[in-house]
Amino acid sequence: MENKRRFYTHKLRQMNKNEISAGTNDEQRTSADNSTSASLEQNGMLGEGRLDAALALLAEYEEWEAELISDNRCWGPEGMNSLPSLTQQLYDKMLELQAKRNEVLDRFK
Repeated sequence: MENKRRFYTHKLRQMNKNEISAGTNDEQRTSADNSTSASLEQNGMLGEGRLDAALALLAEYEEWEAELISDNRCWGPEGMNSLPSLTQQLYDKMLELQAKRNEVLDRFK
């Protein structure tokens, strides 16, 4: 879970910082990540558990997607369907995730 947290934290920071030119080195990238974190904290984007809630939700979405992809029932007989169909369990989980997503998004407003 800690690796996923680091991965998603990095992705969220990338989405919120200015683009770094292709010629920058690791030290400059680290500096940019740190300044982005500081900026997000100053603006309250990381406060109130927002980042943790967003990261937890992203991890749940990832688990749901993995289950969808790996559940043979979603792909029809002998895996012949080109697109998956949701089982009732996956559909229910999708609705639960959408509700959680809306709660997390409301925190950022």
